[in-house]
Amino acid sequence: SLGLFERMATAVDNGRTHLIMEVSSQAYLKKRVYGLTFDVGVFLNISPDHIGPIEHPTFEDYFYHKRLLMENSQAVVVNSEMDHFE
Repeated sequence: SLGLFERMATAVDNGRTHLIMEVSSQAYLKKRVYGLTFDVGVFLNISPDHIGPIEHPTFEDYFYHKRLLMENSQAVVVNSEMDHFE
C-alpha cells in the first residue's frame, strides 16, 4: 500500500537499513506488498481461521496467499512441525 511504502521511505531517509515486518496473507491478497522481495521470509503456521466472506473464500486460496511470502523471499525459514508442511 502507499502508506507502507511511504513509511519505508521515511525509514530509509532516517538512516534505517533493515526492516522487520509481519506480512499477512491479506497483504498479498490485497496487493499491499506488491513488488517487494524479502531477504528472509518466516512461515510459522497455517490454520483455517481466516476462511470466510471477508478474508479468504477457501483454505486453498488462503494457503496460496501464505505461500507467496516464500516465492518473494531470498531465503525462507519454515516450521517443519506445522500442519501442511509437506
